Amino acid sequence: MLDITTLKNGVRVVNEYMPDIESVSVNVWVKTGSGNETKKINGISHFLEHMAFKGTKTRNTQKIAEEFDDIGGRVNAFTSVATTVFYTKVLKENIDKAVELLSDIFQNSIFPEDEIEKERNVILQELAMTKDDPSDIIGDYFVNTSYQNQPYGRPIIGTEKNIKTFTRDDLINYQKDQYKTNDVVISFAGKISNRDALRLVNKYFTSLNVGKNKESKIAKYTGGYFSKNKKLEQTQLMIGFESCNYFDEHFYEACTLGVLMGGGMSSRLFQQIREKMGLCYSIYATNSSSKDTGMLDISCAVAPNKINDTIIAIIDELKRATSKITDEECQRAKIKLKSNILMGKESNSNRAQNNAIDIILRDKIIPVEEVIEKVDSVDIKKLEKYMECVLNKSKPTTAILGKIDDKTLTEEKISGLIVK
Repeated sequence: MLDITTLKNGVRVVNEYMPDIESVSVNVWVKTGSGNETKKINGISHFLEHMAFKGTKTRNTQKIAEEFDDIGGRVNAFTSVATTVFYTKVLKENIDKAVELLSDIFQNSIFPEDEIEKERNVILQELAMTKDDPSDIIGDYFVNTSYQNQPYGRPIIGTEKNIKTFTRDDLINYQKDQYKTNDVVISFAGKISNRDALRLVNKYFTSLNVGKNKESKIAKYTGGYFSKNKKLEQTQLMIGFESCNYFDEHFYEACTLGVLMGGGMSSRLFQQIREKMGLCYSIYATNSSSKDTGMLDISCAVAPNKINDTIIAIIDELKRATSKITDEECQRAKIKLKSNILMGKESNSNRAQNNAIDIILRDKIIPVEEVIEKVDSVDIKKLEKYMECVLNKSKPTTAILGKIDDKTLTEEKISGLIVK
């Protein structure tokens, strides 16, 4: 049973009652992330998420950790472009304490100065870890190139300069400005009635800032070309194309296409690039969509002297998908997509998260039956037509990190391969 309630202050509460399990997952989502930041404060959403656990009016950071452990609670948080999320999962008998703790860190964090300085170094180490991992940092270069000079393209973690300069006042002001009731969704899934879920929210979430925050700037795909010469054993490669947003009528075609092209060992790119040509160990393609935009992106790592061969092979395979998709691979991709959706429903953690995503980004929950029906409606002609549209819609994004030279394909040559 699924219930959605909008409280008088604007907070939306979602509860999915699951009587056959013994746990409850609770998510607190706020509709703000790196996409709401200016260049000057890029990274502050992520910094604030870290600092929320570093002390409240009644608990220090150790007390917070101990009290969650005392009830066997799993607790964490994450920041994205569009949202900041705090979540926990506990046995049903500990749900009251879990919600009280979660509400405390969400509403009453005091951002102690000494903890800010310690956490500043922690986040700088997190940034350094990202920079040391070529397969990780290539993603930042890729997104920045795809969405140039706009919040959507900036790193969620922020820049080293910003991380070093954020102050307690910055955090307080950002939370006051962005953590507003109309942009908060509290999602429960598990063995809890809607009556109890509402009781807990009304009991503990009493100190939120009333109102609505400013909408993030609309993300606009730019595409482009990035290359950086670095001494690595492998060259990291990402190629992407503008796709569609969550609300587009072709969204499920885009999702199916991502699975068909690079969603597993039977996918086109894996079979062609790895199995037949032996160019890489692994290769992936995914469709990533948000409220404004979307991308079909492909990633792999190859020997430096095979980068051009790999780019050409990927583009050839994408072009081949504009007219030569078989019924078997179409059905296989749809079955895999549906399996992922339905298997995810078996987890109350996934249900709590997916319900919150639907409410905070779409303002409604799409029934799983409707999603499956839309996936089933995808056919070969729709996929081929959409693939052609993707290739012709705008210029691609290419990001290359590793050993490169003057023979490495340029932006113009890659674009030329697509239109041939």
